[in-house]
Amino acid sequence: ELIKLYGSWLQKPPDTALIYGVMGHFLDADEYLVVREIAQAVREDWRIPVEPPLYALSMEAMLRLPAGGGEGENGGGDPIVEAATLHADARAVGVRLPAPLHVRLLDASLEAFGAVAPSPPQGGEPEVQQEQDGAEEPASAAGGGSSGGDEVSPEALAYLKVALQAAEGL
Repeated sequence: ELIKLYGSWLQKPPDTALIYGVMGHFLDADEYLVVREIAQAVREDWRIPVEPPLYALSMEAMLRLPAGGGEGENGGGDPIVEAATLHADARAVGVRLPAPLHVRLLDASLEAFGAVAPSPPQGGEPEVQQEQDGAEEPASAAGGGSSGGDEVSPEALAYLKVALQAAEGL
């Protein structure tokens, strides 16, 4: 609250090192939503410079949230969506994030993709169907789509999109 309401009792905003220290304290204390609130307050205050540590701390907090643990207006509380929103915001305001942060988001989104994407068929090779003229083609291309439960869900595609955006930042 002191960081959010500093304007009522300080002439200048608090030093960013102090803000990042407080964010780090709450991150270590597993108070991830408090870290997000502080980041939001800093981001909305034009007098406080927006720097990479702000995004590093807040993205790490979002990635540590349990699934469904966020209450964000932008994705139903999915931690990876929350982190991706911060990643996109950093890009929009011209803040260059360190490579390990891009890799952390890339890794988390690929893990989430792997958890919700359908597994490949046993044997590792695509099924092959015979056409009437004797030529073979993969089963997914034969009928204009897949034959059943192996379609990729929109959730899996969203994670893949986040991974691509994170990789683009590298």
